[in-house]
Amino acid sequence: MPSTQVELLDLSHNQFSGTIPFNFGQLQPYIIHLSLSHNDLSGPIPPSSLIPKSLQNCISLETLDLGNNQLNGSIPSWLGEKLPSLRNLRLRSNQLTGQIPFQLIYTSTLSLITSIDLSGNSLSGEIPQTLTDLNGLINLNLSENHLTGKIPGNIGGMHELESLDLSNNQLFGEIPTNMSFIRFLSVLNISNNNLSGEIPPGGQFGTFNPSSFSGNRFLCGPPLDIVCEENDRATGGISDAGEDSEEEWFYLSVGLGYAVGLLGLVAVVLVRKSWGDAYLEFIDWLIEMVMTMKRRAHGSSPER
Repeated sequence: MPSTQVELLDLSHNQFSGTIPFNFGQLQPYIIHLSLSHNDLSGPIPPSSLIPKSLQNCISLETLDLGNNQLNGSIPSWLGEKLPSLRNLRLRSNQLTGQIPFQLIYTSTLSLITSIDLSGNSLSGEIPQTLTDLNGLINLNLSENHLTGKIPGNIGGMHELESLDLSNNQLFGEIPTNMSFIRFLSVLNISNNNLSGEIPPGGQFGTFNPSSFSGNRFLCGPPLDIVCEENDRATGGISDAGEDSEEEWFYLSVGLGYAVGLLGLVAVVLVRKSWGDAYLEFIDWLIEMVMTMKRRAHGSSPER
């Protein structure tokens, strides 16, 4: 092999600034591990396929660490398309925006890539379902972004997953029950989201601390101290909808009662004042009866 062969290039923890050079491709086919982390690099990850020696031509690259810089722009889809040997991708603590590419394709390496860390950026949108096709993934960290939507329902198929961090996002909905049966999952953090419902019982979830689930005001069940209400489990919110409908009916009926009562009062007063006084007493009694029935329907006693 040529004496210029370079398999590991670690330029991390320096004060390099400017953009990532476009000519890293000239290190192909020898470069396997490249780290430029903990510098002051800025600008986008070089995207152009028109540059013969660009980074995306390093097809033997297994580790790419660009974390802890000032990189901006979106995550280029070629990271999955053009780097078939990539196993470890670390882009954390940058200023990357946009969505996680839905075409982050690892056609021949689905079982090879083991670690993806995109934490500490400004990524938005939903977690792509295709990301869960990486069935050899051991570490996935998407924390401290602006991700929305639900946790992918097929995430339980990531059988090799050992560490999962989705904390400090804006995810909502229930936790997929199959997550509790990821047998090697030893580190979990889904705190500080908008998740709701009962934490799936059993499986690996029985080994985690409350801090793994904290900051989700509508989550309930162990290991949290918030007890799930049986009504919520059984109806899934249907009772709330019915209660809203009852409220609307109630206030509509009261409004109609006032309108009819007012018209009747005007008619009666025009005939005779003493009848009007009696009519007012009757309306007061009727309203009190309606309010009493309403309180009983909600299981509370009338105010005294």
